[in-house]
Amino acid sequence: MTRGLRPKHFAVAALAATLLAACAHGGDLDSRLRRADAAVARGDTARAIQLLTGPVHSDGATPVLYARVGRLYCSRNTIVDRLRAQTILEEGLRRFPDDIGILMELGKTYYLQTFHPDAERCFKRVLAMDAGHCDAHYYLGRNWFRKWRHIQVYSEYLASAREHFRRTTQCDRDNRDALYKFAFSCYVLGDSTEAIRACESLLARYSDAPEASFLLGVIAFEHDDFDEAVARFNSSLLLLSAEERESFADIALLLNEEQLEEYEYATEAIRRDMQRIFWAERNPDPTSRVNVRYVEHVYRMVLTDAFYQLKRPALRGWETERGKALVKFGRPAAIRTTLEGQFLSGRKEIWKYGSGELGFTFVFMDEFLNGNYMVPMDYRYSSIAQALNLDEPVSSYVSPYESVPGVLDVFSFRDRSSTSVYLALKIDMDSLEYHMNLDGAGSFVARTSFFDREWRQTFYYEDTLSAEPIRRESDTGAPWYYLVKGYDLPFDFHRVAFSLVDDTERGQALVQAETNTLSYLSDSLALSDILLYRLAQTPGSQGAVIRRGDKQFLANPGGAYSQAEKLLLYVEIYNLRVPGSGADYDITYSIYDLTADSPTGWARLTKGLKSMMGFGSESDPVISQTLERKSFRHQSSEELAIDIGALRAGGYVLTVAVHDRISGETARRSAAFTKEIVLQDGR
Repeated sequence: MTRGLRPKHFAVAALAATLLAACAHGGDLDSRLRRADAAVARGDTARAIQLLTGPVHSDGATPVLYARVGRLYCSRNTIVDRLRAQTILEEGLRRFPDDIGILMELGKTYYLQTFHPDAERCFKRVLAMDAGHCDAHYYLGRNWFRKWRHIQVYSEYLASAREHFRRTTQCDRDNRDALYKFAFSCYVLGDSTEAIRACESLLARYSDAPEASFLLGVIAFEHDDFDEAVARFNSSLLLLSAEERESFADIALLLNEEQLEEYEYATEAIRRDMQRIFWAERNPDPTSRVNVRYVEHVYRMVLTDAFYQLKRPALRGWETERGKALVKFGRPAAIRTTLEGQFLSGRKEIWKYGSGELGFTFVFMDEFLNGNYMVPMDYRYSSIAQALNLDEPVSSYVSPYESVPGVLDVFSFRDRSSTSVYLALKIDMDSLEYHMNLDGAGSFVARTSFFDREWRQTFYYEDTLSAEPIRRESDTGAPWYYLVKGYDLPFDFHRVAFSLVDDTERGQALVQAETNTLSYLSDSLALSDILLYRLAQTPGSQGAVIRRGDKQFLANPGGAYSQAEKLLLYVEIYNLRVPGSGADYDITYSIYDLTADSPTGWARLTKGLKSMMGFGSESDPVISQTLERKSFRHQSSEELAIDIGALRAGGYVLTVAVHDRISGETARRSAAFTKEIVLQDGR
């Protein structure tokens, strides 16, 4: 007789079968997970998804499995796969409504699909369950930062982003994006100290983080620490790709239509020259080793990219129309944001520059509410588009120095294998006393920069001058302080800039001029620059002596002569033809009136320019004389004294022409001078 099984035996058998099945399934899932990990390591995401899709829909699926499958789909970065991830994660959330892992992956999936409100709700639910969840804080920070980038007048959005990024950096010190965005948020909200600290923390972990060095450069520039700004910007630019560095060097955004056409068709080498010349011509202080105007351009480019870079459409900050305005004209004085029209037709930003009659306004419209603000295609705003494309760029740089008026003349003479170049200056003494603190200054720094025709710096000199001689001249009541500096230079075209700064750095005298000594290299007849000088010293002029051989001349920079003075000049003549009987030449001096009555000021200017270029014969000189000369040397010199007592007060051009009767050659030089106004008391 077979013995039957009791009910309790059936229960035990069923439980055993269930456990065996569970173990078998669990073992199979573990195997699938290992194989899925191996597939991901090989880059075979499709195989990993195939291995895990079956188990995720089974009754034994876990929250971790849902989160992993959702993450795998999202990693493929296609619209279809993101939707599949969303479907699976939403299914998982229905089964496990309070699982933080599923909520985070679903929030990230929503964020990738730009379903930002849904993503925000997921992250907030996570923080409600775990207030310190690092990733939730990070993604909420990104969301608030995104909102602020769209409407930047809402600083409360950025304040919320900063708080979430702060929490992120506390729990994840290696989150590079959170560290930078925290630093940038602090900077925009006015906390530069915290921004600097965050940038330094970021650079300590990631030395190759150009965004941190760029931001430190921006802060340094705004604090007028230009050397630090240059160092930070240069270190950042070196970390960029060649294409990105070229964006910072490119000047196409700043050129007008005619310049842009020439620039676009130029070779790369010519473009480099055009870039260098463009910035050199706009350098507020050519004697400084830092071109602040170019540094300002890099500063604006960095800000533009930080504020206005877009993902959809993919545009760098300087490619947007607001970015172009910022790069070209700087930050506006005020920005106002409104919604336009009776029906929702876009958001409008109004940028105001300056004030009163000198001010101007730009209008930008975000028609599709995607953050891409553009100038409206409306005839009323055509002037804005024209300004962005044609107008000259504007600098916001204000010199930290008080400007001290000065006059610079440059005189060059040929020596055996080089040229002697003399800078003769006179600087307004009243301004020196007022702006440069003569009593407190111990010394002055004299900086001289020489450039060639293409604005390549060829020489730089820096001298320290004692303040005592200037104080002594000030005590005499001298109206001007005179100074002569001499340099031995090669034959070339020289642009020269000179500045005098006191050691308290309160004021600066900055002057510029140019001279061309290349004509001295040829065998043709040539003249030196015309040196205008005085016989008697005037107060303040003791240091203004120029020596040529055994002769010395008291330079008269600016060429201002009183009623009683004669016009004294010195000029050297090179390459005279000297046959057995000696050189035979004529020297003619002519004076042309720049202030003679003419129909228009333009006519007077044209007349003066023609005279200075050697076309004086086309107008009538007020004084002219030709003198015959003999010489037994190839090089000669002339010292002339011209009576100008009959001239009325005003501006004049002196032209000296030498005609070599033997070779038939003629050489000319010109110099401007003024006859000073005589006041009734005789001063």
